[in-house]
This record gives sequence, structure tokens and C-alpha cells, in this order.
Amino acid sequence: MGLRIEVLTVALIVCSFCQGSDVRDEVSRQSAAADAELKSVCQSLGDALGPRDNELFQEAQKKWQSFRDAEASFQAGLTSGGGSAYSLDYQTERMEKTRERIKVLKKVLDSIK
Repeated sequence: MGLRIEVLTVALIVCSFCQGSDVRDEVSRQSAAADAELKSVCQSLGDALGPRDNELFQEAQKKWQSFRDAEASFQAGLTSGGGSAYSLDYQTERMEKTRERIKVLKKVLDSIK
């Protein structure tokens, strides 16, 4: 929850003079950047693994992505009550989970180099 607040705070500071849609745009931009970084880290890790381990990693990653999206939906529903803030809360939760995954995968990658 702390990172979620930090992300929203950064978005609000960046868009302190912006309209509500600009805050959503900033969070969307940050989310896209996190997705791109995750893709890059996954590619690097896949390249570093042997064929069998890479196959297992790809399977685990697909399952993790499903979990991430479901968990983000659950958490956003709790924080927004299903109201108008749901979309922003969902995107923020999803981004937080993505950033956490990036940290985990970078540690794995560092350990096998």
C-alpha cells in the first residue's frame, strides 16, 4: 500500500496543475514504462536460462500475470468501492505489482549471471 501511495503522490505532484484526466494519463504512462521494463527483464532472464528453465519461467510468468491482474482488480475494488476511482486504483495496483516483480526477476537474473 505504501508504494501505491507514493506512485499516486508522484502522479499528483507531476500533475498538480492538471485536470483529473491528466493524472490518469501520467499513471498510464508510468504503467506502460513498468510494463516495458518487465518485458525487457523477462527477455534478459529468458536469454540467460537454459531451454527447460526458460520454458518453466515462461509458464510461471504467464500465471503470475494472471494473478497480478486479478489481485489488482481485487485491491482496486476494495480501495475504490467499485466507484469512479476503480480504473485509476486498478492501474496503480497493477503497476505496483509489476514493479515488485521486476525487482524479484532482477535478483534472479543477478544470481544466475
